[in-house]
Amino acid sequence: MSRALFRRQRRTTPWLALGGLSSFALLALGFAHPPVSTLDAELGQALFAWRDGALAQACVALARLFDGLGHAPVQAAWVVLIAVLLASLGGDRPAAGVLVMAMLGQWGVNQLGKTLIDRPRPQLDPQLYTVGASFPSGHAMSATVLYGFLLLWLWPRCRPGLRPWLALGAIGWIAAQALARPLLGAHYLSDVLAGVALGLACLAPAHAWLTQRDSHAFA
Repeated sequence: MSRALFRRQRRTTPWLALGGLSSFALLALGFAHPPVSTLDAELGQALFAWRDGALAQACVALARLFDGLGHAPVQAAWVVLIAVLLASLGGDRPAAGVLVMAMLGQWGVNQLGKTLIDRPRPQLDPQLYTVGASFPSGHAMSATVLYGFLLLWLWPRCRPGLRPWLALGAIGWIAAQALARPLLGAHYLSDVLAGVALGLACLAPAHAWLTQRDSHAFA
């Protein structure tokens, strides 16, 4: 990768943080008012009413799988495994440490946001067990930081022809884990959008660190 490309990537860091924070702020201010509140209610009811057919049940089963991967104990074990692989097979202990710090940081920011905003969960499925407030979605936020970090780490290390597929895979995985939440009735759509937005903002420091460091190693 050229130094010019790394310089362009460094210039995206402030926009990543600003775009994530501003999007989160707009959703936080707007979820109680139309059109966001209307879209949240209508989409949540439509998704829940759609879950009767065979295809819908298959989607729900897949959503439960992605949902389970985002629960705190499972994700903590997943983060530790990825950090160990980065440090051992990848030979990159600093990146492993930054990943762990980024995940701990986003968890703290998410808990602070839930506490301050304190939005109730949607009441669509009385049998669904949820913990904590609804806004922003922790599943969406943590998936954005974790798989976004992996995308940034792998990007300069893989062949150029594979990079679009790598990006598509990361975006698809984040979207699947995020959209599983409203499909299961655990979150509103604005919750997961806010989780992704705030996750991008939390990813910005790691993006700046990786870009700065890798510009010397790969340019």
